[in-house]
Amino acid sequence: MSATGSLLPRRIDAGFTLFELLVAVAIMSLAAGIAFPELYRVNTRRTLDHAARAVAVAIVSARVEALTRGHVVQLGPDASATDVLLANGQIVARLPAGARVDWPARKPAYYPDGSARGDALAISAGTATRTVDPIAQP
Repeated sequence: MSATGSLLPRRIDAGFTLFELLVAVAIMSLAAGIAFPELYRVNTRRTLDHAARAVAVAIVSARVEALTRGHVVQLGPDASATDVLLANGQIVARLPAGARVDWPARKPAYYPDGSARGDALAISAGTATRTVDPIAQP
């Protein structure tokens, strides 16, 4: 019996072998290689969802302003900050980092009588893209 109360003698060279460490590192590398691309896709989808919501908020804000104030409101980007959406010069929404809106030739315009005109907006984040119709948007 040893001094610690164990029946087995204590090994002085206890630890991991180089082979065991290499196997553990290989398993962790494999797991990371599978997980990181999926995390990137999830983050891209989340950014795209947030950008689509920001555009929807901008559209609703522009419609409401046109109806309540009685004048035409045009939705568009800020020339100095591409992540800012303007309605007649007023900031109505900000896009999340990594998202952008490709503005069509006919930018959305909203009229006091409730009508609207404009072409679809393409929102992109990373490699994902979503199209929003600024006329049909509630």
